[in-house]
Amino acid sequence: MPELRRPEPDWQAWRHQPQPRCPRCDARHDGGPVTRLLPHHRYICTRHRYWIGPPDAGQPASPLGPGLARLVQAQWRHLRLLRRYGTAVTYDAVLTGFLICGHLWTDWPGEWTGPWQQWTRRAEVLIPPGSESSQFSAARIFAAAYPEAVALASLIASPAWRSLAAGDPAQQQQFITAIGQRLGRPGYQPTDTADPIAHWMKYDSWRPLT
Repeated sequence: MPELRRPEPDWQAWRHQPQPRCPRCDARHDGGPVTRLLPHHRYICTRHRYWIGPPDAGQPASPLGPGLARLVQAQWRHLRLLRRYGTAVTYDAVLTGFLICGHLWTDWPGEWTGPWQQWTRRAEVLIPPGSESSQFSAARIFAAAYPEAVALASLIASPAWRSLAAGDPAQQQQFITAIGQRLGRPGYQPTDTADPIAHWMKYDSWRPLT
């Protein structure tokens, strides 16, 4: 049990409730269903290729087929961010990446056809059309945008990139170019603060991450 560990765990790194984990990892345990308290940075079992987070209440892990290899790669990048920036900064940066992707996917489909198509394709693999009533979960929607959320987090977590985002017009253009590269949108230019990236640059980039 984590509570009995010495030294005491860094509780900021852990989710607030137990959840199902990779079923293949837990298959050796007898006695019924296994739930675990997982850290915020563990989204995928890279050994068996199961999506394990972020969880809905009681949501089982989702298998990731060969068409979702980029999600597994994103988990390794996520762990590198953790080693470089620590628990709190990585958590905030990845969450911000998810929020930006969510706004682009929902509010700007006509303007962001490249990423929008990627997210929609992955969502249809995870939740096949016609199975929404039984297969839909918020966790699988998060999974569809995970690679791009982590790609954005690599900029959002970096003090140097944050400084460029909050800098003068030339510095901001360097940041904008990097954003476009990571989202597969070369030539991206924000139009106004309704664009979630422009909004983050104006209102949040200069704020330190916790």
